[in-house]
Amino acid sequence: MSDDPVVIVNKAIDLLNLSRYEEAITTLETLKYWFPTAQIYLASAYTGLFQHDKAKGLLAQFTADTEIPLENLVEAAMCSLRLGDFQHAIPILEKTLASVRPEVGAGFALAAYFLADQKPEEALRVIQQIREAFPDSIMAKKYSNELEISAKLMLNEEIQFTKDAMIPKHFLSTVLWRWQQIFDSCNELQETLPIFVIGDSHVQIFSGTLVQLPQLLEPMPRLLPWFAPIHIGPILAWGFGKADRRTRGYERLNWLITEKIIPPGSRIMLSAGEIDIRVHVREQIERQQVSKFQVIDQIVSSLITVGCDLLDKGFKVMFWAPIGAGKPMDFGNSMPDPNGDMILRNEYTRIFVERMRELAEPLGMPVLAIFDEMVDEENKSDLRLLCDGLHLGLWSLPVIQTVFRKRFGVTPE
Repeated sequence: MSDDPVVIVNKAIDLLNLSRYEEAITTLETLKYWFPTAQIYLASAYTGLFQHDKAKGLLAQFTADTEIPLENLVEAAMCSLRLGDFQHAIPILEKTLASVRPEVGAGFALAAYFLADQKPEEALRVIQQIREAFPDSIMAKKYSNELEISAKLMLNEEIQFTKDAMIPKHFLSTVLWRWQQIFDSCNELQETLPIFVIGDSHVQIFSGTLVQLPQLLEPMPRLLPWFAPIHIGPILAWGFGKADRRTRGYERLNWLITEKIIPPGSRIMLSAGEIDIRVHVREQIERQQVSKFQVIDQIVSSLITVGCDLLDKGFKVMFWAPIGAGKPMDFGNSMPDPNGDMILRNEYTRIFVERMRELAEPLGMPVLAIFDEMVDEENKSDLRLLCDGLHLGLWSLPVIQTVFRKRFGVTPE
């Protein structure tokens, strides 16, 4: 291996992206005493292995005044966010966004934090900074608009939702009141609050914000107190119950239980499967030369196994099923999406949700799914419910409430 520290760090970053944390640590150990950038990525590796004290020790020396490249400071801030150390991360992100070479990701993370911390005025200030710093960026415009909607909903402002529709004033207040009514009327749910929503990025809607915070191994700040969402990464339903998969979902879930971040006897709602459907089902059908039903059964069975394991440990288990497919993935060219269009992915999702219900419900594990309310008989999704073409927006909360009412027999107000 080269002696150039930059080359060594870049090699370690590649290993981190593959979740090969032990190898990244070995690669960086020789640099940690004299090369600050190595310390930051070493902290990221320790975070991936749940050695949080070591990670926090390495990050403690990095502040907004540290003289290293801004992109490395952003990594330190993001790692601090993953550790739940928001106060350490915020000054670094503020400095990065205000610099002559601002980082758009830092701006999004900062606005996301302020929204999750119920500080919409601060979020709007950051959103304006993002727009001024990146006036020609399509991505900055798109996500700043979504962040602005979330902030204004928190301020109970009326918002132009589509060309012909408005989100009314006090929308969020009404949503909160309705959630309270649902849980007040359902003893089954009330006895085990909050509901820990564990899994992929689709857990975010249960925090009550539009935004995606970095992967957190503790409940993220939230507006909906009945739920405690924890985003443990881009997990696959197929690999969730297996150790040493790239996304480490199995290890992360067990760490949450071992450390009692999820208390014994809690109600857990697992969210996984959307990535399997969007990225892997079609590929596996072709690779294995089997039917779509066989591939989807493999994935569903793996996820059910995780639920059964949690039941055996004394937890109450639910599932948040994959939502309707969003827009096709944009590969920047005219080639068709290799993962299939919306219609095909919804065909897979429909089979997935039905099989989940058939296998999980008889075992005492409710399956909550917005799919039937979101997708029509032609397998076309109502894209208005999405905030970014993939994840549910805040305006979908009344529909989610309808799903909960139906499943738990709560009479509408």
